Amino acid sequence: MYDDVDELIKIYDLFIQELEFFSSDFKIQYDVLKESQMNIANDIANEFSYIEKDRATILYEHEWLTREQYDLVLQIENKLSGMSDSKNLWWNDVLEKSSEWEECRTIGKELLKSLGY
Repeated sequence: MYDDVDELIKIYDLFIQELEFFSSDFKIQYDVLKESQMNIANDIANEFSYIEKDRATILYEHEWLTREQYDLVLQIENKLSGMSDSKNLWWNDVLEKSSEWEECRTIGKELLKSLGY
């Protein structure tokens, strides 16, 4: 399905771009998403869970990500899934200050570093 290298390059570039945003400081995330109709934390989590995880899976299946890198994606996804049970983690002020969100950003930064960014 994704045997076209140009298509894989696009997927990779979008994955990196979104991972950089996901891993960025709250102020950057807020400035980009403040006009969003949804809660910023929901936007960020949904983008990662429903789009970036799929991109990472495609990249992993085509050997553009190592198993260790893909495991970091799964760590973030598992962390976000675990956080979904705590309604108090989904407000902007919590997105800015919580250790749970900071841990997600830290894993994202670790993944970026492993990818050379």
